[in-house]
Amino acid sequence: LRHTCPMAAKELGAPPKLDTSLDNIIVVGNTPVAPAERLERVRDILTKILMAFGTIKELYIAQNEDGSSAGYCFVEFSTPQEARKAVEEGNGYKMDKRHIFSVTLMSDFDAIVNTPDEFVPPETGPDENLQWWLSNPYCDDQYAYVEGRDGEDLILSVCWNKKRESVVFERKGKWTELPALAWSPQGSWLVTFFKRGVLLWGGPTFNKKVKIAQSDVEFIEFSPCERFFVTSGKVNDTLNDTAVAIWRVETGALCRGFSLPELISRGSSVSSNNWPLLKWSHDGNYFARLTEEQITVFESSTMTVLGKKSIKIKGVKEIAWSPSDNFLAYWLPEEGERPAKVVILSIPDRTELKTQNLYSVKDCKMTWHPKGDYLGVKVERISKKKGVVTNLVTFRLREKLIPCDTIELKDKVDIFSWEPTGNKFLVVHGDKACAITIYQMQPNGPVALKRLEQISANTIVWSPRGQYFVAATIANKVAGTMAFIDASELEVLKQREHHGLTIVEWDPTGRFVISAVTQAGEDNGFCVYTFQGDILQKHHVDRLRAFSWRPRPASLLDSAQIESIKKNLKKYQPEFEAQDVLQQSHSSEEQKKQRRELLDTWARYESKRNETAKARLETMCKLRPDFPPNGQLKLIEREEVMDLLVKQNVVVVDRVD
Repeated sequence: LRHTCPMAAKELGAPPKLDTSLDNIIVVGNTPVAPAERLERVRDILTKILMAFGTIKELYIAQNEDGSSAGYCFVEFSTPQEARKAVEEGNGYKMDKRHIFSVTLMSDFDAIVNTPDEFVPPETGPDENLQWWLSNPYCDDQYAYVEGRDGEDLILSVCWNKKRESVVFERKGKWTELPALAWSPQGSWLVTFFKRGVLLWGGPTFNKKVKIAQSDVEFIEFSPCERFFVTSGKVNDTLNDTAVAIWRVETGALCRGFSLPELISRGSSVSSNNWPLLKWSHDGNYFARLTEEQITVFESSTMTVLGKKSIKIKGVKEIAWSPSDNFLAYWLPEEGERPAKVVILSIPDRTELKTQNLYSVKDCKMTWHPKGDYLGVKVERISKKKGVVTNLVTFRLREKLIPCDTIELKDKVDIFSWEPTGNKFLVVHGDKACAITIYQMQPNGPVALKRLEQISANTIVWSPRGQYFVAATIANKVAGTMAFIDASELEVLKQREHHGLTIVEWDPTGRFVISAVTQAGEDNGFCVYTFQGDILQKHHVDRLRAFSWRPRPASLLDSAQIESIKKNLKKYQPEFEAQDVLQQSHSSEEQKKQRRELLDTWARYESKRNETAKARLETMCKLRPDFPPNGQLKLIEREEVMDLLVKQNVVVVDRVD
């Protein structure tokens, strides 16, 4: 009817497409071998085991010529998600001592069967030093920023930061399509964003290394080891199996994908509040996924579930990895007579290292010390007399049995933040007049060192080396303020204002701080300060959209060597001062060279314009013989006298008879 009647074809619309995908079919190997008369019994046993992973549409047992089972079967599930779950949790399932299942996706099975017997290594070019900038003789750091107006080509610049100036290292248009950029955790890779995917750049000349095809990527997260990275775009399709994707950095190969229902609750979307959806361990060997009923830990080497099963915990709210050990912390709210509790697990053995009960809990927020020495939990409790009060619970991970201490605060706590390298932490608290209280961890628990009054702040940014921090108010339409504070001397070093402030960020060495304005309609640009708050540089950048320092890898020196350098710093000071003078002279020579180049460029431009004007004059003389050869027309002066009626007055006089 569709072919014979055009009107019917129009009403029927396009014919349905045949689904040839094999993503919802799995192959189960090492199943029992049984004679033909016992196949139904084997089918019932396999169905009972595999139906735990999803709805089975069909189960086909492969048979030999005599009708006996061949030791493997094909199972079709309703959705690809159920098939992947069967692979993750069913692979390695022990039916009995002789039958341990080997489960593979049908789409992967074809690739395994067609693998050639002989390994052919891929063609690779010469290796580039991805950490080349660390060999800078003056130990200068780099930063990158994006500028440009909406609807125009954006420009991305990478600059060297020197004490009194910045030197552009690379500046390109069309290097990015979206007003964003990102660095990998160790600074090896620069990421730029396009409407159809992302690009990874690396090496001394920032060559394009990896291209990822995923539309409208908004979020990206690298593993700490820089072997993998996770991306997520503007995806509302719940059936998209790669809404959140894990990629291998070196090759750009897709390692694993997740649909949104596998990571977030129905009706929710990916945002800065819940990103990253996958949490990486400190060494990148594991990553964890949180749902309302369970925590699932994956091995990054195989991208499969650790131990073939998830950790069933009803109502779990938050998870957080230790920055230095494979410890996973989570907290549970109260339910019935069961109190709320904070639990620290050891991975991969899943041993509970510490469990702490909490009572009358409204909400919790966990924060690990950057070295993994402590875990801080901000607990909002409901008190019948005082209303909502805040407790700070700190765990000492390096001590036996992991003791914990509790501090009760009367004020509302907005920020809890650890010092990166020391044993101090601070809280920003207060309803109207904000204050900052600095604590220090002692053997018997935290001790308050000092309370700094009248310090407005909605952001705390510590120096990567500790001791110094900036208390700032950002994204404030009225004014942006910054207070530079020394946590050792417990004093405010300097206070600054930067109208429209949106970014405050330390360089990776802790020597410099930048404040930047990136929101539209403001005086966009950035300023560079010393760690004490003295301003060094001001840069006006029209339509600045993004800014980021290039990170550095962790130091290869141990704590004893670092302490030795600090003690003998005065010994090296004359050498450093001489290097500063030498660098300043080199910078002056570079400035002179740049000015000479600009002057030469202007001279060439002026010469070209003069030649063009001369050629035009010759053409005019040929077209008009009376045209003066020097191009100067004679002015003819003529005097005219004109009478103008300026004003007329009419006076009425009485007539005399």
